[in-house]
Amino acid sequence: MLLQLVRQPLKLIAGLLVAAFGSSILCVCIGQAIAAENTATAVDALFTTAALETTDYNFINTCNADEEFLAMWGRAVEDFTWGLPEAVAEWINGVVQAQDDLVKFDATPGLASAYLPELTYDSIVSHDYFYWAVGSVQTAQTQRLEAQATYACAMFEVELTEIGEPETVVAVGVLEDGSDTSLETGITVELQGTIRQVVSIEGSYDDPTGRIIYITLELPDEESLAAQELEPGSRYLVYGDYLDGDWVLRGYITEFMNADGTNVSLQEIDESCISYYSEFEIARLRAQNPNNTLVADYVYPNNYALGLRRVALEEEWLRLIDAAMLTVRDGSAFGSVSYVVHESGRYPTLDETHYITGEDGEMVEVSQEEWQARYAVPTIAKLEGTVEEFLASEEGALWQQQLSYMEINYHAFPIIGVQKLGYIADFARDNARIVEGRDFTQQELDEGAKVCIVSETLASMNGLSVGDTITPQFYNYDWDSPNQKFISDGYGVINPWAYRYSGTTEFAGEAEEYVIVGLYRQSNAWIDPSENIYSFTPNTIFVPENAVVSDMDYGNQGFFRTLILRNGMVEPFRVLVEEAGYEGLFVYYDQGYNEIIGTVMDYGEVSQKAMMLGAVVYGVILLLFLLLFPGSQGKSLSTMTALGAKRSQKIGHVFLSSAWLLVPGTVLGTGAGMLLWNSVVGRLTSSVDETLTVEMEPLVLVGIAVAQLVAALGLTVLLALFMTRDKGLKRRK
Repeated sequence: MLLQLVRQPLKLIAGLLVAAFGSSILCVCIGQAIAAENTATAVDALFTTAALETTDYNFINTCNADEEFLAMWGRAVEDFTWGLPEAVAEWINGVVQAQDDLVKFDATPGLASAYLPELTYDSIVSHDYFYWAVGSVQTAQTQRLEAQATYACAMFEVELTEIGEPETVVAVGVLEDGSDTSLETGITVELQGTIRQVVSIEGSYDDPTGRIIYITLELPDEESLAAQELEPGSRYLVYGDYLDGDWVLRGYITEFMNADGTNVSLQEIDESCISYYSEFEIARLRAQNPNNTLVADYVYPNNYALGLRRVALEEEWLRLIDAAMLTVRDGSAFGSVSYVVHESGRYPTLDETHYITGEDGEMVEVSQEEWQARYAVPTIAKLEGTVEEFLASEEGALWQQQLSYMEINYHAFPIIGVQKLGYIADFARDNARIVEGRDFTQQELDEGAKVCIVSETLASMNGLSVGDTITPQFYNYDWDSPNQKFISDGYGVINPWAYRYSGTTEFAGEAEEYVIVGLYRQSNAWIDPSENIYSFTPNTIFVPENAVVSDMDYGNQGFFRTLILRNGMVEPFRVLVEEAGYEGLFVYYDQGYNEIIGTVMDYGEVSQKAMMLGAVVYGVILLLFLLLFPGSQGKSLSTMTALGAKRSQKIGHVFLSSAWLLVPGTVLGTGAGMLLWNSVVGRLTSSVDETLTVEMEPLVLVGIAVAQLVAALGLTVLLALFMTRDKGLKRRK
């Protein structure tokens, strides 16, 4: 058969061309349809549609408000909570469970904490980052401490100069029946002194040695106060939460100036621009208003063309110039306050006993001694000799232990375990993006690979690049500790930080190497959380959730709450939300999925039509091939019959007459199909008026070629069986 084909070169070439043309058409058209389907699947996997909770429903306990308040805020509000009202939260949970046609799942990344001694963290005190201070030093102090909780712990040797009178701390609230209640929870004493020596402070702060220090000492009772032997002129070792007074003052002034349209940074604030009132002016102001406490102005420099503008300052703010603040809190004794929330309000209850979590998860009551052994922290101690002598003594053992914990806290980082980086709100909104390296692969996420993604800020500060390693040592949370603040407390919902190390729960294991696979950049690395409740700091390190070896804390708000919708389901979900009466509960981000999915669908339709047309064309070409080549073997079969050839020999002859053409023709057609691929793709994508990236493995074309070759040869065999059937049977009947 091969010799016959060689002796007929025109027939050989024609057969090869027909087989090659049919094969190339079929390979390109079917391959294109498969590629379009794969592209649609890849697009769906690549894009994330997120529904992010707003804070519209976090306002609770509405009350009557005066017209000025309503004009300012647009609503009457008594309280704000980081937890959604129960009815709203239950509705969301019900939708997540029941509406799987709209909602994939509730993405809740976990927060872990790890010690990384080789890294320096990006400190808040290096940035113009503030909560609105509401005109109160006390409020500013509380808010700044919350934003710097882990790293604010400090230990000083101070010499006291003034000791204030103790004041009773009273918690107030509303009982379930609507009546007011108050509860004495301890005492506070305001101390003033001078910092003589810094024993330990986080390295980003300026050295406060020699500064005036204002100490707020919180103790459970008068007996505890008497035990401290406080007296002016004596030296004391103090431990607590530290704030740089100058930093707080400059931040307060910056807030007001920027709110007034003047764009300045914290470093630009010049305290020489403070203009003090005269005694006459102070007296005049107080004659007009006995409660007036203003004593100075910060005068905006270089703004006289716009009119003289000022930030009015009270005396309490001026005390912060070249000063420091320390909050010393004895949180280990009985008498801690918890709050019970009811529809009528929230009221305090004073704990009379303490409990810890037992091995079986049940709460176990413990004695005062055991509680103290677990959670006592140093507060203030009178020094008779040097600090070094005190720390080496038996009395200084607790202080020495705390120093070791502080070293861990100074190098503690928040580790976020993710199911997918795109599920984090700011990544879904494109407020954060990978700028070097890559995202986690699905295999890394599934297997819990030891890989991580860090901010380019953190990488730059520590000389790190993609491919380098870091060695986090995870430590467990101490859920029973009064010294911790958790997401469930309403803290850490935004700008999550690492929790303080607890010697009770200790490390979760040894330090392990994690490879940096990507660096991310944020649009607003440090931003007021009121402007972005989904924010996180550049200190945040992301790892696969399955790679975290410690326990994690989970939230249900802000950064820690993202509903993942099925792509294309924003409008049906929005309708569902509005029908439930919760309009404005969510904002939606689909990363542009709705803009591109129409193109993908149009491209898929064009590809399907091309595939059907290709199949028809191939069928016609195959029919033509069967008629021209195996179908033309009738004369040869008659000769073979006359010579007494067996039927199997005749079938083989017909089959080979096609195979010698189909096999090399299909190979040539597949090669031609691959060459035609880019041209065909370009024309099809241009027909949907969009630039579209389409991918298909070359092996797919090969597989299609093999499949059509098997089908063509199979038809050839059927034709050979038909042509060699026993025609004499019919005549004998």
